[in-house]
Amino acid sequence: MKRSRLNVLLATDGSPQARAALAFAAAFPWPETARAHVVLARGGLPAPRRADPWPAGTWRALDDAFEREARRAARVIRRRWPDATVSVSSAPPIEAILEEARRHRAGVIVVGSRGLGSARRLMIGSVSRGVVRRAGGPVLVVKGRRRRVRRLVLATDGSPNASRALRFLLSRLDPPAGTRVKVVQVLEPVLPRTPFLLPGPVRRAVMGSAARVNAERARQTRRELAGAAVLLKRAGWRARGVVREGVPLDVLLQEATVSRADLLVIGARGTGGIARLLLGSVAEGVLDRSPVPVLVVR
Repeated sequence: MKRSRLNVLLATDGSPQARAALAFAAAFPWPETARAHVVLARGGLPAPRRADPWPAGTWRALDDAFEREARRAARVIRRRWPDATVSVSSAPPIEAILEEARRHRAGVIVVGSRGLGSARRLMIGSVSRGVVRRAGGPVLVVKGRRRRVRRLVLATDGSPNASRALRFLLSRLDPPAGTRVKVVQVLEPVLPRTPFLLPGPVRRAVMGSAARVNAERARQTRRELAGAAVLLKRAGWRARGVVREGVPLDVLLQEATVSRADLLVIGARGTGGIARLLLGSVAEGVLDRSPVPVLVVR
């Protein structure tokens, strides 16, 4: 598959999770030809005024802190991309990140999650969520400590965005040797409502029909997943497909845990206009509850 150059935008605000995202991105299997740019979002801080109540030197100290963080980010990223560039933006974080993504024609945005405390340990922050919802392309949300990507779970449901997620792996990444991809599709069983109200013979006929429908769906899904696995293997991944039954969000999170995944890849729902702001309940749930980094592709 022919590749175009991939531009990667890495966003940071100096927080521990943003720093972890930079380290994760530096070890991520981007193609050798990828280019990187870092944007340091200051957070829309107001300009200093004469009647400013802050102590003398506050603004200079903030400027110095951001300059130090920009230099630190540059050191981390230039270990991977010696020619990486860094900019500092005073715009509100989401707008700053999206504007830099447009300016640099980024093919993917990398942000850190901002979960806090035990109850919200897995919840992503408003900036990360806003970027994922409003970005026109893939967004990698980094959670947890730095890790190398060796095991991936690719969620699919046959939708166009799930297909785009597969194509992203095929055309945008260079798989390290031995890297495994588990392609997972979750089927919610077709079951008649309140079958216990039906007479015995009718109930058995209805349940038998539902079982045949579920079996055919599973066979068709296995064929599709086998095809996806073949494509991934040709691209250098070790891949296999699995069909699961149950509630999609719960099953995907379980698969990520059981597989000891380093990355969970999922397609978003919604394509343009107001719909582009809607990720779909499964993608939203994965972003909130996944214990590992999530790549959302649209």
